[in-house]
Amino acid sequence: LAKIGAFLTDEKGKKWKIKESKIRGIQSFGMLCSKQELQISSDHEGILELPESIEVGKDLIPYLWDPIFELSLTPNLGHCFSALGVARELSCFLNAPLKKVDISFTPGNIDIKKKLKTEVSSNNCSRYTVRYLENIKVEPSPFWLKLLLEKSGFRSVNNVVDITNLVMLELGQPLHAFDYDLLDEQRLSVIDQKEKQEFESLDQTKRTILENTCVICDGKKPIAIGGIIGGDNSAVSESTKNIVLEAAVFNSISVRKSAKALGLRTDSAQRFERKTDFYLTEKALNRACHYLQKFFDATVSDESIDSIKAPYKEKTITIRVERVSLLLGYHLSQSEIEEVFTRLLLPFTSKEGVITVSVPSYRQDLCIEEDLVEEVARVFGYDHLKGKKPRYTTTKIPHDPLY
Repeated sequence: LAKIGAFLTDEKGKKWKIKESKIRGIQSFGMLCSKQELQISSDHEGILELPESIEVGKDLIPYLWDPIFELSLTPNLGHCFSALGVARELSCFLNAPLKKVDISFTPGNIDIKKKLKTEVSSNNCSRYTVRYLENIKVEPSPFWLKLLLEKSGFRSVNNVVDITNLVMLELGQPLHAFDYDLLDEQRLSVIDQKEKQEFESLDQTKRTILENTCVICDGKKPIAIGGIIGGDNSAVSESTKNIVLEAAVFNSISVRKSAKALGLRTDSAQRFERKTDFYLTEKALNRACHYLQKFFDATVSDESIDSIKAPYKEKTITIRVERVSLLLGYHLSQSEIEEVFTRLLLPFTSKEGVITVSVPSYRQDLCIEEDLVEEVARVFGYDHLKGKKPRYTTTKIPHDPLY
């Protein structure tokens, strides 16, 4: 620490530098630090324990410090609420290829349909996808995973819960893990609550589920509030051996209303409020299974159960080349506009003067022609927009005296 000249901050915000000193007559050349004192986390519970793989005497900076970017997103930028979404934007602006996410794993010869039954009756859940995993050893997360989540503002819980949070940060799809052996009748039902009911959530807080709230139930009781938080009665713990992973598409308005009524805006709810990608549930589950098998030797079911209540409605928007130039105030050719859509990964067809764009399921902020014009403007560059004095017209005819 003396080598890197670390400045530490005490609880009152006062900064001080580590230096050689005597403590109780003993010469001290440094100190043992918590994560908060090292300014890499808000955790001040104890000394930061490093893994045995880190050699004594090695520079600590590569292990602990990474650049962290804080993004302030407007409500229409739900597609940037993940590393994948930001990577798509960077791919466009840097004109660089987008890397594929590894979702590979080896199925373990488990028939999920013999293990679990699911049904979706709620109109506030358009898709519900689950996978079953066996031989899970629930334990504290490894150092790299804890550190990654803490830098992203999450508290480490255990390896299973931490992996679901990691995938949410990577892909933008919230996941939830249920302890399979705590499910009555090994059943998952997505319903709209018919009457008020008491419910203890994962944070050990008793809450009241209101009528028409979308909930997930097992054979007898609610075990999660759809898109917001899970229940303590099905939580993954150190005694868990088998789990069910859930990925769903919940109605954004329903989640917003329920979260407001509960006074609870979780990271999951924030993403559902901004609308999630309809086609991402299976990929997100596979990504989580990839991690759980690679690092923790989990056995994964051969298939998933994928219930689609309401199919996704594909959307196309027509944009006129002449209209783009009219709104932006400078001329753009059709080929220049098409290049913007290519870099944004927006599929399109074109004919003379007109381009028809097929809107991807992760870009639900694109609804009308002007939305596409805005995309062209921000990619081509707002600095090209030139200010002009407003036109002012008047007349020499005087007002009517009666007026």
